[in-house]
Amino acid sequence: MRTYVLLLAGVCLMHPGLAHAQATATSTPQPPAQSTAKPAEPPKERKEIKLTEKVLATYVGEYQMTPERTLTVTLDQGYLWGEPTGQTKRQMFPESQTKFFLKDLDAQVAFQKDAKGTVTGMVMTQRGQDRELKKIK
Repeated sequence: MRTYVLLLAGVCLMHPGLAHAQATATSTPQPPAQSTAKPAEPPKERKEIKLTEKVLATYVGEYQMTPERTLTVTLDQGYLWGEPTGQTKRQMFPESQTKFFLKDLDAQVAFQKDAKGTVTGMVMTQRGQDRELKKIK
């Protein structure tokens, strides 16, 4: 009987959930670890400018986010809109000839052009991460 009991005790201690429960039940409480991460900076104050529909129309198209997802950019009543696959359409506000921002989300896009001035893609910045999107249509 003693071997059977020892075997069960060994199995219980090896199970991660039970081992964690036992460790937290028998250990002394520890203060929370101090975070070394810097607090998030508030979003930069951005100023919207007005662009002509002719300029805005050059950005209309589809941009590849992943093999399965695209960002569709449309022009509607003088405003540029971006709609990622499976998400809601959001208005994009210009802050320069090529840079746009969202007011309801900390995200910005900077359109890229080739030497001839043709839009070839964009760099999307969201949560401090840059992602290049190629214009596919």
